[in-house]
Amino acid sequence: MKKFFKKSTSIVLVLVTLLNMFLEPICVLASEAKAGDLRLVGENTQYTSEVGGSVSAIEGNFENEGDVEIKKTVTKLDNNGNYEVKFEARGKKTSKTTINTVPIYAVIVFDRSNSMTYAENKWSNAKTAARTFAENLIEKYSNANIAMVTFGTEAQVRSNFVNNNLKNISDKKLFGSEPDGGRAGGTNLHAGLMEAKTLLQSAPTNAKKYVVVISDGAPTYYMEYSYWHKKYVVSGNGGTTTQEVLKATLDEAESLKEAGAEIFTVGYDLDTEDICTYNNKSYTAETVLEEIATDDKHYISTSTEDITKKITNIVGQTVVYSPAAKNLVIVDNIGTAFTSSADTDKDGKITLSLEETTEKWQEVGKFQITIDKNSTTGWHQIHNNFNY
Repeated sequence: MKKFFKKSTSIVLVLVTLLNMFLEPICVLASEAKAGDLRLVGENTQYTSEVGGSVSAIEGNFENEGDVEIKKTVTKLDNNGNYEVKFEARGKKTSKTTINTVPIYAVIVFDRSNSMTYAENKWSNAKTAARTFAENLIEKYSNANIAMVTFGTEAQVRSNFVNNNLKNISDKKLFGSEPDGGRAGGTNLHAGLMEAKTLLQSAPTNAKKYVVVISDGAPTYYMEYSYWHKKYVVSGNGGTTTQEVLKATLDEAESLKEAGAEIFTVGYDLDTEDICTYNNKSYTAETVLEEIATDDKHYISTSTEDITKKITNIVGQTVVYSPAAKNLVIVDNIGTAFTSSADTDKDGKITLSLEETTEKWQEVGKFQITIDKNSTTGWHQIHNNFNY
């Protein structure tokens, strides 16, 4: 934290200097003709006159570990001079690599859809890579335990956790038979992740939990609870990635992460075309696997030729992540032409706080401000400056 606060101090000095260079960073016009219009002055000029319209200013960086960004958004609530001010924050978490000393429980979630046989040696090389990874991990770490789940149209636990060599387990038992192009060869990654989560529930509380997904395509099926059958059943058309399929798959991955598992994903000879638009984002098979992974360092893109080499050492070291900032405090100085619904000090400052940042935007706080009806005609700064 000492390093962070030093860094923040230098950022604050820069921000204050930059803000003072502009006479009107975020302004409201107090006049009859365009009363209540919002304007942001700077490199990213913004303007709105509509109720519900907003302008946003972002300060800070989000490129390197430890970076913090602050976003201030001002929204016009009505035509009576009322506005909402909202602060959000995000930060690039820092990482520290250590060697595992606690029990390791890793589940390999292996794609056995029909497309895994579409290229020469693709199926055999994928099996070799998964087996080599598992055997090397067990050989290197006596506390390592490996389980195997395969998925096609449905998922199946091929091997529960073992901590001895897998050489005595046949390929057919460990991976199933080679896909034959039939109906069982769909891509139900959601089902595979569900099985992995169930397996990891048996791991000791102090264990380091991993999921390693090896897949060559986009999900086309998911599991949906049937109240008629009183169990989960396969759903989806099997040919395309629908929003329902994608949501179920991403939600299951998020559930695994929340349960303490690190997820590595290995994209194997992936197609590059768009497969689905979800939450205003266009997805390819690769971006699905990237989002399932714990972060970009947990995603590997590979081909038939080098898959064994690429995944051999992905587990064995633990990357410990820390938030970019803890106990983040933002102090906003509202403009002199405004009053606020929030608690302010004698100088008109409003203080907001956040326990710790994540890499997604989080709301730090929001409050309402109202412009003084007796303000002179012209642009009025909503804030003198803010710092953190």
